Amino acid sequence: MGCTLAVQFTLTAFEGDFVTDNTVALRVLDTGGEVVVGPVGLANNHTPGLVIRGKKYHYNLRTANLPAGNYQLVVEYNALVPGQAALWELELTTK
Repeated sequence: MGCTLAVQFTLTAFEGDFVTDNTVALRVLDTGGEVVVGPVGLANNHTPGLVIRGKKYHYNLRTANLPAGNYQLVVEYNALVPGQAALWELELTTK
């Protein structure tokens, strides 16, 4: 049985100002590094894609189709050098 996880994050510049990045993408990887969800980019609704509300990116991650196990939630975005992506990785465990 799965659930829906509300994923939220923010991107800021050095000065702390919120940054809108049209290239931002979210992926979920299995332990072998294979993509099992995504890539998820910007959209008008937080179910099929990332939306910006306030100064945060939001996404509803459905886990119903993920077998029990460990996964990585990866957010890719443009960082210091335009066109060169930076990554955030978080561990996600399903039961």
